[in-house]
Amino acid sequence: MTPSINWPGLTRINTQEWRCGFCDREVASDVGWVGTFQRGDQGHWTVEWYVAVCPRCTLPTFIRDDGVQVPGARAGEKIEHLPADIDALYTEARRAMGVSAYTLAVLAGRKILMHVSAANGAKAGESFKAYVDGLQAHGLVTAGMKDWVDEIRELGNDANHEIALMQREDAETLLTFVAMLLRIVFEYPEKGRQSGTARAAKQSKT
Repeated sequence: MTPSINWPGLTRINTQEWRCGFCDREVASDVGWVGTFQRGDQGHWTVEWYVAVCPRCTLPTFIRDDGVQVPGARAGEKIEHLPADIDALYTEARRAMGVSAYTLAVLAGRKILMHVSAANGAKAGESFKAYVDGLQAHGLVTAGMKDWVDEIRELGNDANHEIALMQREDAETLLTFVAMLLRIVFEYPEKGRQSGTARAAKQSKT
């Protein structure tokens, strides 16, 4: 591999596999640096960590022997066809997950839900519960998702009105719901439109 960024002193390392926190791709690399540690005055030097250079974006990631990764992988997956402001906030929430800032990720996800609900008919200035209820009232979530929606209400209110630190499971629950909603509202309709346009163009040529 010849990185586009010149990193002096690159060496061969044991192949590392990770999801790059910079370019958001699943990658593997055997190029980077090795960190060793000596346990005790007479102890053997053992490999404790690697700095692996991503073969796609050529930026370095710290990977410790116990699996700790810095910068961490973004949670969830990239969603296509989002408005620029929603895309930026959703990306910020995913990055917050990557650095274990779970409460911030919950608050960002909560803000996205409120925005989507308001854009689809909910009244501005309502409570978070009212915004979530609006998602149901306007058919963006189904009756079968009631238990999930109830949990989202609790996560949002806990993070907003109390000093209550969210856990990883809390943030994952909310961001999974957010991702589902964003696909329903933005990604799938646009893919449907593109598919229809392509089919019409193909038919016009026959």
